[in-house]
Amino acid sequence: MRENVVFYVTRQYMKKNRKRTLTAFFGIFFMVMLMTCVFVGKETAFDFLERMAVLDRGKWHVAMYDLKPEEAEKVRGISWVKETARSKQIGMADFPESGNESRPYLNIKAYETPEFDWMNIQLKEGRLPENERELVVSNAALTDGSSLKVGDQIEAKIFDRTITAKDADVVFPFYSLTVKEGETAAVPESFSYYGENDSFTENKVYTGEEVLYTIVGIMEMPFFEDSYAAGYTGLTLLDAPEEARVNLALRLNLDEVPDDFYGELQEIAGDREIDFNNRALIFSANSSIDTFNLMVKGAEVFFTILIMAASMVLIANVFQLSFRERSLYLGMLSSVGATGRQKRSSVYYEAGSLLLVALPLGILAGFGVILGGMKLIKPYLIHFMEWVSRGEEIPIALSVSPEALVVTALFSVLTVFLAAFGPAKKVGKIGAIDSIRGNMEKKQGKRKRIRFRRAEELLAKAFVRRQPERSGSIRRAVSVFLVILLVTAFGSSALSEVVEKKVGTGDVVEIKGFSGDETGTVYENTLALEDGRETYEKLVEEIRQNPDTENTQEWYTSFQIGQVDHTVYSQEFWAAYHDIFNQYYHRTLSDEEFQELSIWDYGLGISLLSPEDEVLKEIARVAGIDEKTLTDPEQPGILLIQSGNISTDTLMANEGKPDHYRYYDIQKMTDLEPGDTFQMQLYSMTQGEERDLSLTVAGCLTREEIAPWLSVEEQFLCGIVSSSTREKIEELMEGRGFEPECHLQLKNTEGELMERLKSLAPGENQEEQQVIFISREQTQLVYTMADALLGMIRILLACFVVLTSVICLMNLYNSIRGYFDERRREFAMLLSVGMTRKQLQKELYHEAALLLGRSLVLGLLLAVLLIRGLQLGLIRIFGYLHFSFPLGWTLAAVLFTGGAVFAMISLRLKKVHGENLLEEIRRDSV
Repeated sequence: MRENVVFYVTRQYMKKNRKRTLTAFFGIFFMVMLMTCVFVGKETAFDFLERMAVLDRGKWHVAMYDLKPEEAEKVRGISWVKETARSKQIGMADFPESGNESRPYLNIKAYETPEFDWMNIQLKEGRLPENERELVVSNAALTDGSSLKVGDQIEAKIFDRTITAKDADVVFPFYSLTVKEGETAAVPESFSYYGENDSFTENKVYTGEEVLYTIVGIMEMPFFEDSYAAGYTGLTLLDAPEEARVNLALRLNLDEVPDDFYGELQEIAGDREIDFNNRALIFSANSSIDTFNLMVKGAEVFFTILIMAASMVLIANVFQLSFRERSLYLGMLSSVGATGRQKRSSVYYEAGSLLLVALPLGILAGFGVILGGMKLIKPYLIHFMEWVSRGEEIPIALSVSPEALVVTALFSVLTVFLAAFGPAKKVGKIGAIDSIRGNMEKKQGKRKRIRFRRAEELLAKAFVRRQPERSGSIRRAVSVFLVILLVTAFGSSALSEVVEKKVGTGDVVEIKGFSGDETGTVYENTLALEDGRETYEKLVEEIRQNPDTENTQEWYTSFQIGQVDHTVYSQEFWAAYHDIFNQYYHRTLSDEEFQELSIWDYGLGISLLSPEDEVLKEIARVAGIDEKTLTDPEQPGILLIQSGNISTDTLMANEGKPDHYRYYDIQKMTDLEPGDTFQMQLYSMTQGEERDLSLTVAGCLTREEIAPWLSVEEQFLCGIVSSSTREKIEELMEGRGFEPECHLQLKNTEGELMERLKSLAPGENQEEQQVIFISREQTQLVYTMADALLGMIRILLACFVVLTSVICLMNLYNSIRGYFDERRREFAMLLSVGMTRKQLQKELYHEAALLLGRSLVLGLLLAVLLIRGLQLGLIRIFGYLHFSFPLGWTLAAVLFTGGAVFAMISLRLKKVHGENLLEEIRRDSV
């Protein structure tokens, strides 16, 4: 039999069964659309981020410094290095034209032509230099009062800056620079100008190079220029020979970059510095942050697999539901010579025909979804890049590469034909006689005796048990729907947890105060030149007496105010500490080695917090202890907080790079029990000696118990003490070891008191302010990187859930419709022997309950296995976070799925009740 006859019959079958054909078409259409969102959407987001990175730090990907000619040539020879451009630090020069006494120099660099573009050098006037005697200068010089203009000339005598410490060591923590007494050291180009001072002498080491520069342009202040640096940036053209040492900027072929490319570059550079433009690299999974690279790749694989799974089940169910009808017409064809291969080709032909139409339409629809999604997440991307002011300038545009379209098409084709493979194989095996006779059901095993009091229950149980093929599509649809909802819910919460821990601030003790009802917080300004405690206390007293004040809550905090013996910390903490050391030492250290290398014998810090008495009473009640145990003057008590964390970000050792990123969410920071005592060592500021204070553990609080008052994410043990214990500690220290803060709730946020408080907001001369006030609105305006990423994750996952839910609901509806259509003869028979329509409804509801029960068990089992796999994967990639199972989402997903099944059955029942089934059966038999 010719192949086109089979295809002709298949086309006629597709036209006759329009609803089923449309269901399959829309399933493929949504699958293609989602695949487009994954692959083209990723490229569009990357393109948007790269354009934002150009505004921020330019087009370069990697910067390498002080390379020898042979090293630079070796870098250029790497296959995945697309382009390179040289630059050179010329040196500093006096700048008499400066209008700022704190910035008396020019910091001159030389660039090859491409690097002006790569470093985002934007001209305000003039042009770029065309030779090594022309210069463009930062506009910051003009802003600070310089009279410099295009056409002026500057005579530059080049020198390097060094400093010599005078009578004592000089430490500059912001520059990681320590100069011993009498020694001389070079300073970085961002080093500020201090003028004459008693600590060190600044030296100018002239190189002997003198150049007369002509100013040919004024540029916007470049991103790498520090406004506190001693020199303004000046750029000239690099015309040095290839033999000279240079800095090298690289642009990479991001599609070909290996996972360990930064290691390969570091091997060439040795101990010299390498910079990575992570904002341009991070979302392409090529940044220097391994954790984020793995997260980006893992997210792409995660979404692709879920889309393929949901789509394959839908498409396979459509073909499976049409199996009986397809077998009848193909059986007749096989009786006149159709082979098994030709029957299989009928299924593949139908799948291919639908895909041929759905592919272009799905891709176009995907483009629309991408543009809409980008509009939703654009604010978060801007905040992530910290370019709120200029990010709005960047338009959203599709980035569609041939590679992305090919990958989308390949995965779509693979999904459709994998889904059609099972039904096609089954159809190909059915013989002509069996097909025409319709005897395709599986043989039943030994019948079991069933006891039921109602006929509806008996019929429902018998049908579900004896006709698994017919009910299988509904079970699969329900199970897949449940799995997708639960796995996506877990993925969302887990990724949010990862982002909060990895991107959020590391060591944080956040006081909740009045949470959402808080007006703001008054602090003693620890940066002030003068002691502000007295001013702070007077202000707080005045606030409390003001009629506009509704409530206040005062806390005193200290960070590592004392030290405790290593035995105070738990075994869980030390095991995590040990593993982090293993990462830095690149092997498993023995217990003896670890104890010798770590601070085991020196003790660890402890941080203390002291709330006002009313708050302390509430916390004591939650802890289940008597408040008096905390205020005993003879033996002061302490409430220890068990939650904490350590990671390779917060704990460093061996001055190297860890093998793997590790994060430990510690649930038990101490093994001490209520009633145990320990010694805390305090340092007396006046006597210069250590003093001990014995503390009794009154109780321990978990993260959940302390959550109404505090959020504790610390690598050190934290405890809560009473105000009397706080005063005793400060007495032993003979100084102030705690910092106060007062949280406010105001009745009138527009009154005189609020106006006065706003005047205390941090300003330019913050060191002169003894007290500062930060309003809640000010804190809410501060968007962190974690906030931005969390927002993006939630929006993307919400869109994914909505779109995949459409596929799953279509699958479910199609399964239930096919289930009803195949049983019309049976319904007619039951009604003809006396069953009422109400009894038929009860039977079908019983069947739905039985099918749901089995489906939910299977779905939950699969979801638990997948979630466990995701947990292990995240733990391997990220660290030992305690990811919780989404119980709330589980209940919601079960209720939604069950509700959808019963709603769809009710809709189909209404249609059944409105039909004359015997007439429908006669019509089908004609």
